Order: sequence, then C-alpha cells, then structure tokens
Amino acid sequence: MNKYYYACTHRPPSPGAVPRGFIEYLSSDKRGRYGVIAYTRILTDVEVYNYELKEVN
Repeated sequence: MNKYYYACTHRPPSPGAVPRGFIEYLSSDKRGRYGVIAYTRILTDVEVYNYELKEVN
C-alpha cells in the first residue's frame, strides 16, 4: 500500500481541518508545524490548497 504524506502547516488535523480518510498521523514529525498526515491516495491540488497542506513525500 502506497502512502502519501502531507504536512499540517496551519492547524492540527481534526474534523473539517483536513480531508477525510487519513490513515496515519505523525504528531512529532518536524516536516509540518502540526505534524504530518498520510493518505492512501494523492490529494488533489484543490484539497492541498483549501486545507493549507504541504506535500512532503
């Protein structure tokens, strides 16, 4: 299973703060101010922009 990682740059992951369906949360990962979340799919550019995430694969 492939994992795609995104840094939470403005807020920690919570309902409505990130797209649904993340499978892992790395709270101590320093690549993102509020940690890193992983998905089994690549997020769209619109999702990344709207939720203020940063791809860190």
